[in-house]
Order: sequence, then C-alpha cells, then structure tokens
Amino acid sequence: TNAESYFEIAEKKVEKGQYQDAIENYTKAISIESKDPIYFLNRGVARQQLNDFEAAIDDYQMAIKIDSEFAAAYLNLGLVKQNHKGDIQDAINDYSKSIELDHENAEAYYNRAVAKTQLSQYVEAILDYTKALEINITHVNSLFNRGIAKKEVGDLKGAYTDWKKAAELGDEEAAKLLEEHCE
Repeated sequence: TNAESYFEIAEKKVEKGQYQDAIENYTKAISIESKDPIYFLNRGVARQQLNDFEAAIDDYQMAIKIDSEFAAAYLNLGLVKQNHKGDIQDAINDYSKSIELDHENAEAYYNRAVAKTQLSQYVEAILDYTKALEINITHVNSLFNRGIAKKEVGDLKGAYTDWKKAAELGDEEAAKLLEEHCE
C-alpha cells in the first residue's frame, strides 16, 4: 500500500470522527512519504480533535519545516497556541505569517482579530475584522465581534450597525446585544 492510500483511509476516518484510527493511518502515510506537509497538517488536526495539543503543535511545526510557506499550518498552529496554550502574542505572530502567505484567508484575519481583542487591542482588531469582512461579507462572527470591539472604543453606532447586520444573518447573540444596548 502506498502513502496516498493510507492518507485516503485517514481522511475517511476523520469524516466518521474516528480520529485515533485516522492518526494511525496518517502516521503510516508519513512513514512512507515523510516530505508531504499535508500529511502532518491533517494528522495535527486529528490530534487536536483528541485534545493532544502538544502533538498537534509538533505536527504543524513539522509541516512548516517541510514547507515554510504553508499558510494553513501557521493558521492551525496559531489556533492551538491561542485557544489551548494561552500564548496570545505568539498566536498573533502565526496568524500574521499565515496572512503574509495567503492574504485572502478571512479566517486568519478573524482569528488574529480575536487574539488582538483578547489583548484589548481593539482598534487593531477592528481593522482585522474589517479585512475578514472584505474577503467574506457574510462572516457573521467578524460582524458580531467587530461590534463588540467598536463598543469598547466608544463607537456605539458602529456596534449597532454590525450587530444589526449579524442578527439579520441569523446571529442570536447579536440580536440579544441589540436589545440590551441599543433599544
């Protein structure tokens, strides 16, 4: 069996939520073809699903070592650092690298904005939420969170506009904030 066959089996296991089996098949693929960054990226995602964050970080870093311009690996590395390691500034650096490599990825701008919001860097966060929305006008989370950031800098009219649009797109939390702050 070749590496691609194990990779395809692993992908099917992921679709079924069988992450441990997927990891075993990604590992078999890697043992045959150790220079494919996708194998490491996807194994990292599976490991993340099983809350094995250190191993996921190792896989994302290996993917980057193989391909230093692999934007998705930087994005995923940032997510683990931000959400599971609490290393916000390092996550921002990873998101920035991902954006540098793929400046049309709304998720990278969104995640960097969330991290900046966590550091109370609201003005910078608003810029990133706005960029995410320029790429994907219906990115509801960017609208909702940009509204929060605008409220934090005293732009209540801007917050209202963002929450109203998010609510129109089906965001129930935005609808609640509209009732609380804008009636």
